[in-house]
Amino acid sequence: MSTHAYIGIEHADGTVSAVYSHSDGYVEGLGAELVNNYYTRDSAAQLVVGGDMSYPGRSYVSQGESFADNKPLTNADAEQFATQNTSNYRYLFSHATNSWLFMAPGTKHAWTGLARVVNANSAAWAQLTN
Repeated sequence: MSTHAYIGIEHADGTVSAVYSHSDGYVEGLGAELVNNYYTRDSAAQLVVGGDMSYPGRSYVSQGESFADNKPLTNADAEQFATQNTSNYRYLFSHATNSWLFMAPGTKHAWTGLARVVNANSAAWAQLTN
């Protein structure tokens, strides 16, 4: 079973372009991938502009599907992005903070700094494995 997520980037005008990611959407998977490999506005934008994906680096378009069916969707603002698809993880590269935020499934209006959570989870995992 896959853990689905939505990945968005907030633009200067407040709109959010967002794409769907099919696999490993939990914080320890996709969240860590975003923090560790897509930590600049440019890299986040390149990820989103590629369209819906199985996982970062595996867009549906690169697997032969049409871009028209997988292009990023535009949300009016971060609030609209947050309240849609609440059964999935949502990740947002914030224009205001220039960093990743996330919202867990089932929550609304509670953006949390992603790097802090990923780093805390990594430290907890290291303690368990030592």
